Amino acid sequence: MISVSGEEGQPRKLAVAAWQQQLVSAFADCDRESTRSCIEHALRSGLTLDRVLLQLIHPAMDTLGEMWGTGEMALTQVFLAACAIEEVVTNLAGQFKPPTPPGPKVVVGVLVDGHGLGARLVSIFLRASGVEVVEAGTGLAPSELVSRAREEEAAVLAVSVFLLRSANYVPEIAKTLRGEDQRIKLAVGGAPFRADPGLAGRVQADGWAPDAVRAAVTIRALANGQVK
Repeated sequence: MISVSGEEGQPRKLAVAAWQQQLVSAFADCDRESTRSCIEHALRSGLTLDRVLLQLIHPAMDTLGEMWGTGEMALTQVFLAACAIEEVVTNLAGQFKPPTPPGPKVVVGVLVDGHGLGARLVSIFLRASGVEVVEAGTGLAPSELVSRAREEEAAVLAVSVFLLRSANYVPEIAKTLRGEDQRIKLAVGGAPFRADPGLAGRVQADGWAPDAVRAAVTIRALANGQVK
């Protein structure tokens, strides 16, 4: 059993490296139980949820992408790995209850794409930071996202995209919100924005972040009327 010690001490670093290797192996074997066990063990051993995301899940998924790019892993394995992580994330979401009284409301949805892992992670960290979250779902059209944000009287509409072509629909959302619902701020995130940080500005988003932890900070700031 791996144990950890100290916030950034050598034992913790060795443990994190070992867990990263375990996750990659579990992904390669399409083993959901090992994926779940590895992440839950890290949490029980004292690694905080944000560090599990930034130090385990993100690096392991990056390694997975590199292996797929070099032909060491099939696309099916990549898909099953993402499903396994999403299953764990869904279970973790139950640890956070809505704040009382509720904080600012944020609608989180996936534009056009069906890949919801990033949006789920953002929702978890927003709830953990005291934000009321409405998960709109995946594969949504711009009009559907805007309508849901209006219905919920949200302070922020947080839009996740997986593919670059999906990001091309964001200006439509921005134009609608600025024309009719200027009170609703627009935040974006996903792989295309990590690859090209300038993209968020070009699609007229009010803010963006490269990962779920920083997304929660940015979205909270937008909801509270702060400039980020």
